[in-house]
Amino acid sequence: MRVLSDMWSAFALLTIVPGSRDAAPPDAGSVPWFPFVGLCIGGLTSALLVALAGAVAKWGSAGFFGHAAVPLAVLVTLAWAAVTRMLHYDGAADVADALWGGATPGRRLEIMNDSATGAFGATAVALLVIGQVAGIATVLAASARDGSMTWLWLLAAVPALGRASAMFGAWFGSPARPGGLGARVIASPRLGAIALGIFWLAAAAAVMYFAGGLAAGALLAAGILIALAVPHIVASKLGGVTGDVLGAGVVVTEVSVSLLMALWVSW
Repeated sequence: MRVLSDMWSAFALLTIVPGSRDAAPPDAGSVPWFPFVGLCIGGLTSALLVALAGAVAKWGSAGFFGHAAVPLAVLVTLAWAAVTRMLHYDGAADVADALWGGATPGRRLEIMNDSATGAFGATAVALLVIGQVAGIATVLAASARDGSMTWLWLLAAVPALGRASAMFGAWFGSPARPGGLGARVIASPRLGAIALGIFWLAAAAAVMYFAGGLAAGALLAAGILIALAVPHIVASKLGGVTGDVLGAGVVVTEVSVSLLMALWVSW
């Protein structure tokens, strides 16, 4: 079935799921499945953290999550990067090198084609990782401090909103050049694709409502706005969207949403 093929293509592009590398090359049909892939990644993460919280409550220290928030956040960040082959960090590094290393869109695209990572790219990745760890650690510590373990489910929506950024970039952008990932997945969405993408965002909204109630709706709205804005702001400096732009949008949106969640649970 085409639907299952599109879903598997999205997993093949965005994850290291065993066997997914044999899927058909991604195209516009796989795009509305991007948030679903993120929801799977985030949902599994939150489920493991909730299970760990249950185990700690039974056999461990009541303050475990508060004391171990930073190392746990490092492990979550590492897991999210590893499951995606660090694809999005690679895109962020290339985009940072291009934006600050080139004066024209053409020159920036040339820099993005260079496989080497420069000082701008390395710095950008370091700051993004620090931001991700800080955001996740704050959510974990606040959950332990206030006894709101349901807040752990907030993290399930982070990868989903990140992949929504790639979906929006593919839907509403134009290719910066022929060929490449950007040109393969970018297309004006059909009604069915829009409905599917909205469905996965609604699922993320349901998770956030469960985790934080109606107040979490503001977080979701902010996350969607960030997901919409990031790829198009970057693309405006490059003359269009590329695969690196989509990847950068994912990780920048993830980090931004993580930090917003951290501020919200600390309010």
